[in-house]
Amino acid sequence: MRKPDGWRTQRSFDAAQHVVQAGPMPGTAPLAPPAISPPKRTLREVWRSLVDVRSRLKAVTWSLSFIGILGYLFAATTYRLPIGAASAIVALVGLIFIPQGIRFPASVGFFAAFLIWAVLGAAVSPWRSVSFDAVLELGKVGLIYLAIVNAVRSRAQIWFFMVFFLALYGSHPVRGAVVNYLTGNTYFGRAAWYQGIFTNPNDLGALTLLQLSMACALLMTERKGIVRLGAILAILLLPFTILVTQSRAVLLALGVFTVAAVWTHPKKVKILATLVLLCGLVVVVAPNGLWDRLKGLQYATSTATLSEVDPEGSAAQRWAIWQTGMRVAREHPITGVGLGAYRYANGSISEVLGNRDAHSTYLTLLAENGVVGVLLFLLLVGATIGKSASVRRRIRYTLPAGAMQLRFLELGLICFLIAGIWGSYSKLTFLYVHVALIWALAATCEREVAEARAIVLRPGG
Repeated sequence: MRKPDGWRTQRSFDAAQHVVQAGPMPGTAPLAPPAISPPKRTLREVWRSLVDVRSRLKAVTWSLSFIGILGYLFAATTYRLPIGAASAIVALVGLIFIPQGIRFPASVGFFAAFLIWAVLGAAVSPWRSVSFDAVLELGKVGLIYLAIVNAVRSRAQIWFFMVFFLALYGSHPVRGAVVNYLTGNTYFGRAAWYQGIFTNPNDLGALTLLQLSMACALLMTERKGIVRLGAILAILLLPFTILVTQSRAVLLALGVFTVAAVWTHPKKVKILATLVLLCGLVVVVAPNGLWDRLKGLQYATSTATLSEVDPEGSAAQRWAIWQTGMRVAREHPITGVGLGAYRYANGSISEVLGNRDAHSTYLTLLAENGVVGVLLFLLLVGATIGKSASVRRRIRYTLPAGAMQLRFLELGLICFLIAGIWGSYSKLTFLYVHVALIWALAATCEREVAEARAIVLRPGG
């Protein structure tokens, strides 16, 4: 259909024509007269929702790379089977058979540049073997990142990716942390799941924040059915998991996420009312240790009283480590001490503190990789956020649900980076999985709108 005379902008024309998506968005029903729903869901309706999930599973393209990625997520999230390396190999081999060819977004280039710079830093590091091992591990993560941005190409794949990832995370780290908290198996009252990266309460809290943004994004396209119920349950359980980890940095980031989510949501009044109820629930169920840790922040205004911030003395130790980290960064401003070698540099300067982490993503990057390493990391995540924001602004009228999904995923990443001021998260695999998911969704939305616009504007269309 040709654009008629008198339309001032392409945006207004697209909105008026209700541009048809190239593929139906999961959970989005076609336009139809509103129907009156019965007061209660019958068994037949529950069965229909399950059938709907089955039909949407049939729309997923089960490529070799996609299956390998799912296997990697299973291994990295559950620690049930040692299939992570084998799954990563399957995902990479499968890239050869992708008919559209391999794509290399800007973020992949920045990731590769960061790895090359890390190799140079490792070559001159006093802890060369340690640094080269860390570079090798991050290189594996980079290959998974490349596999995700190439294998996840359709709306159905993105839908299943998020559902599958959330199900794994809820059934293992979240379940484990909540059970440990309820049974008193905690560290100074702080809960965690004692497997792999989830052993640290701060890391668990930060990673849970990414999952929360994914659950909110999934809810944007789920109008009914079992997946919607699962997303709602996740939105209730994931903040509780963050609360029982008692990570003050992640709680601050969660507050930013909540305020921004309400502010940007089209139904602010409804969301605000729900938020008030949730806040009341939080006051009731939050552990007493959480309020003690928050009260301790009143002593964080002076270095002389940092020892009174928390019973385990983490605030005072963190301040001392930050001072040591700045010294390391000043002594190695270009290449740093080598990726993964900061703890040894900290121990060599301060025997009292020993081999300790820097407790800051950006200070760790600065001390380990120098100024160039910090810039490359910021370009990696910034390029993805920039692309997503650009696509989101262009599709907010034609694909409003997709735009809201991108907004929530962006917001989760930004708040994760805020929490990273007080925690070292640059080596966590799930950070790069989340960045890759954002890029894949942005690219898919952009392609769908371009194809739909071509159909609408085609002569005789």
